[in-house]
Amino acid sequence: MAKEKFKDAEKGNAVEKEAEDLENGNANADAAVPAPLYPKMAEDPRARWAFIRKVYTILASQFLFTSAVGAVGAFVHPIPKFFLSGGLTSIVVFVAILLSPFIAMFPMLIFRRKHPINLVLLAIFTACISCSVCILSSFFGVKAFLEAAILTCTVFIALTLFTFWAARGGNDFTFIFPFLFATIHVLLVYLIIQDCLHSLLLASYITVLRFHHLPH
Repeated sequence: MAKEKFKDAEKGNAVEKEAEDLENGNANADAAVPAPLYPKMAEDPRARWAFIRKVYTILASQFLFTSAVGAVGAFVHPIPKFFLSGGLTSIVVFVAILLSPFIAMFPMLIFRRKHPINLVLLAIFTACISCSVCILSSFFGVKAFLEAAILTCTVFIALTLFTFWAARGGNDFTFIFPFLFATIHVLLVYLIIQDCLHSLLLASYITVLRFHHLPH
């Protein structure tokens, strides 16, 4: 009997507290919980939405910073003239900028769970990628830079909308993980080969020209 009276007293206190909150204009915490992002969602949607906001803030910052640096390369004409000058300094800077994203990637993998070191390394990686985009945009011009920026925004928005729509429907994409894992490594190796091969060919070409024009 004592336990039942205690439970009834607890229920009464809870009802009184809820009524008091409503009178004061404070909604119950459970009423503010958003709808689940996908069926059978076990975690709190508020935590998931906070994570999504953080990720999209980082992605938007990366895109804006990279676009700004790429625009500098597209509109500032002395930059391509410097890299096409054929000097030793321009070659060293060119190779260092192209290889810097791959060098910055390894510490990111090691310290990816160390906060805030992971954010600092991510900022360094973004800066390296931005410099690479700056070089490419300086060679290909404003039109190619704008096309790349528009296509990137289109893919980003379309993929986001599709992901939210598919998650609402309960679709599971975990089966794609092995294919994505293999594809990202193939793409990484391809980029390394392309950068290294182009850098070596450019250095060899400039070296041959220098020795060819040396006075005998």
